[in-house]
Amino acid sequence: MLIKDVMTDEPWTIQPDRNIKEAKEAMLIHKVRRLPVADGGTLIGIITKEDILAASPSVVDFMSSEEIRSHMEGTTVHSLMAEDPYTVDANDPIEKAALIMKEKKIGGLPVLEDGRLVGMITETDIFRTFVQILGIEEGTERLAFDVDDLEVALDKAREVLKKEKKSMASLCIFTRPGGTRKMIIRTRKQ
Repeated sequence: MLIKDVMTDEPWTIQPDRNIKEAKEAMLIHKVRRLPVADGGTLIGIITKEDILAASPSVVDFMSSEEIRSHMEGTTVHSLMAEDPYTVDANDPIEKAALIMKEKKIGGLPVLEDGRLVGMITETDIFRTFVQILGIEEGTERLAFDVDDLEVALDKAREVLKKEKKSMASLCIFTRPGGTRKMIIRTRKQ
């Protein structure tokens, strides 16, 4: 599965000269936690909800509402954004985005195609795809097998499926900490 198959097309963006009050309002209105910072379709950075919260005065700062408003309106997106954010290409496999997000501990990535911003992929997109791939929402049932020898485990799974008159909806194998492997099969009744 490719990133372009699961990403959000035409993401909401913000220009670098806008203030953080506008960025915060845009995130609230569009229900997003990050905004690519773009100038004419060219990605130049990213700003997140956490960036804005970190730069926002708190009630313990003893600032008047006028001072808070002035600070929020006087601080530009450019001054807080992360420049040169990690990105992925629309034609990259979804696994690449998941790996970058896991390794860099980030929740989303701008998606480029021919150097232009075309989308965003977030952890929500990855989780939704994971649920779809496993067929969890399709009313499937789960079978689990320990795997020492993949061929033996597949033969065992075929026997169980035939005996219970079920068909396979999905199959995945994962390695647990310590190196042991588990095969998970989602099944449908025939």
